Amino acid sequence: SSGINAEYRYAEDPKNIFMPGSGDIRYLSTPPETESVRIDTSIRQGDAVSVFYDPMIAKLVVWAPDRLSSLGLLHSKLQDYHVVGLTTNITFLKDLASHPDFQAANVHIDFIA
Repeated sequence: SSGINAEYRYAEDPKNIFMPGSGDIRYLSTPPETESVRIDTSIRQGDAVSVFYDPMIAKLVVWAPDRLSSLGLLHSKLQDYHVVGLTTNITFLKDLASHPDFQAANVHIDFIA
């Protein structure tokens, strides 16, 4: 089957040069998994995340037939992803998924800078 698969990671602070986030996960709510949505994680509500921990505390993996559909699904599922107590890049990823240049794959090495 053809299509677009994308993986996105969370515990990084885009306002602090993407340094790893740390803290206690006081609240965690994720979108439901489907054939097109998978969440890979080992964290649970109540866990403590250290700055020495890999910032990839979770991956949201989405699949859709094409890039725009995949980015739309990503944006939608990120709306349903909530983490309290830990700085994440979820807002950054939502902004990225909805950026016209990113949607058109018109990006370069300085795109995020």
